[in-house]
Amino acid sequence: MPERRPATLCQRLEEKISGDIVIAIRAGAGDLGLVAGNIDVEGLDVTPLFRDELTVVTSLEHPLAASKSAHFADLVDAYQFVGIHPDSAIQTFLEDIASGLGKRICQRVHVGSFEAVCRMVEAGAGIAVVPRACAARYSRPDALHVLKLEDPWALRDRLLCRQRGRDLPSFAECFIEHVQRAARGQ
Repeated sequence: MPERRPATLCQRLEEKISGDIVIAIRAGAGDLGLVAGNIDVEGLDVTPLFRDELTVVTSLEHPLAASKSAHFADLVDAYQFVGIHPDSAIQTFLEDIASGLGKRICQRVHVGSFEAVCRMVEAGAGIAVVPRACAARYSRPDALHVLKLEDPWALRDRLLCRQRGRDLPSFAECFIEHVQRAARGQ
């Protein structure tokens, strides 16, 4: 989320969880943000970008490789997980889901990218929850098995949010156009 600063200073992009992004935009501490999931965006200008699906990836030798789908609650107690760094938006989101179930994720390893997550899963380090697009992009079909997550929160709308009626600097408008083109696959 680009942080709001005077036009003469450098702008920056930060990763935050969706709830914090919306709070920052409403407070004027951020110009715009990309959010996921069922988040209250009342009072903001919102542009739908795409629908994202979270899936589970396993190695082909993993006991879950014979399954087509699973519920997150059934996985949390039973398996070790591979994930992105602990403060990432997706990791925080999954920890919150587990906590809401009264459970805790057994995180075996954290790595820096979805590609590294898929490689660690392929090597048998654990299972992972990743966006379907990342599973398709970073995995080899002969090396990973992808399971559907049966939880309703696994389907997330990705939205671009900004304060209603607020003009943004031209670089921010260019960024918005770029994100919209990327979401359309252009």
